[in-house]
Amino acid sequence: ELARRFEVSTVDPLPREENSSDQSPPPPPDANVIEAVAEGVAFNNLFRIMGIHVNRLLVLRPRITFEERTDALVNIFRFLGDRYDFGFNFADASAVVCTEIQYRAFDGKGRLAFELTKRTGHPTLSTDDTVNYYLDKPESFDFVLLALEDDVGSKSGQQHEARVYVGDDGKDALIKLMKGECRSSDHEDDDVNERPKWCYCW
Repeated sequence: ELARRFEVSTVDPLPREENSSDQSPPPPPDANVIEAVAEGVAFNNLFRIMGIHVNRLLVLRPRITFEERTDALVNIFRFLGDRYDFGFNFADASAVVCTEIQYRAFDGKGRLAFELTKRTGHPTLSTDDTVNYYLDKPESFDFVLLALEDDVGSKSGQQHEARVYVGDDGKDALIKLMKGECRSSDHEDDDVNERPKWCYCW
């Protein structure tokens, strides 16, 4: 129903380099997520994102009413086609980043009251800010799952697999990950300083 209410087209790609192809990739036929990337706010497919762009997946479900959820989804659809905000400035809604869509769609609903943090002089909300908000105020979300890349398989040249955590095991793994204590394998040569590349789903 939401898709019918909004006429959606793919955003214009960034200028291409001289030797690059003139053909723009078609939108995924099975698009099921909305994301903000360098080319703008557009539909994508979660499995494609997971296979190419991320090595962590966290799924949280805001504890909000049906009416609040519907209003949030309508607002999210309205961002489709908007430009990406390379300045990460939440004070200007003419262009947005991924967490800014989250902030503008969900802030003030249920028990969600995000505090923006100034970075490079601009008010922002990072993914780590959101995760830490959940850890500080777990009553605001339902924890669904945490998936971490299995480093054992990747280091041996095998296809990357995921280790999925749910329930209290998932919450404990998330706390350790944010403290830099948890890697997807327990090998001593893991780089604990490596920051996770998040795929963050609501």
